[in-house]
Amino acid sequence: MTRLSTDMKALLPLIDTNVTVYLKDLSYIHGLLFSVDPVTGHVALIEALARGESESESESELCLRKIRILFTQEIDRIAPSQ
Repeated sequence: MTRLSTDMKALLPLIDTNVTVYLKDLSYIHGLLFSVDPVTGHVALIEALARGESESESESELCLRKIRILFTQEIDRIAPSQ
C-alpha cells in the first residue's frame, strides 16, 4: 500500500499546497483520509492506494485528481468564494 499526498488549489487560507504529512497525525472522515498540521492548521489530503501490477501511474493520478476536485467542491459549498 502506498500513501500519496495531493496538492490542491484551495479556496480557504488554511489549505496549503505544500504540507508535510506525518502518519500519526492522520484523520479519517466521510471517506477522506487527511492530515491537519497542529501548528499551522494546514490540511493535506492523503489517498491510500493498493497498487496492483495492472494499475498504471496514470490511473493513480486520475484517482487523486477526482479526490482533489471533490474536496475543493466541498470547501466551496461550506465557504463560497467572494
